[in-house]
Amino acid sequence: MSTSKILNEEYITFATSKLLKEKNINLDCNTIYTKDGIPTILKDEKEYYLRPTQSLLMRYIREIHKLSIEIVFCYNDGFFISLKDMNSKECAMLCEHKDDSFSAFKTYEEALEYGLVKVIKAL
Repeated sequence: MSTSKILNEEYITFATSKLLKEKNINLDCNTIYTKDGIPTILKDEKEYYLRPTQSLLMRYIREIHKLSIEIVFCYNDGFFISLKDMNSKECAMLCEHKDDSFSAFKTYEEALEYGLVKVIKAL
């Protein structure tokens, strides 16, 4: 007997979407958040926030800004983030943790969202 799990694309959170708008970052995507944070397809909303997948936003950061967000799994600890400047020969790295207690993130997607926000805020 095989068990299967339905996997879906992970979209950025509403808070991250609002940050994209603040930073005037526009990506081609088909879904949006309404002004109330409700996900929907792109239509004639007067006020909306773009809702790209985490993967699309990560690609934008990598290809346009030459920054790499890498998620590393440490056995029994969880996921950690490594941020690298692709223009640097020294490949500067910043390891990020969930908080000051050096806690790891429980999921890859949670770590990635944190890394995306960290990079977008710095742009």
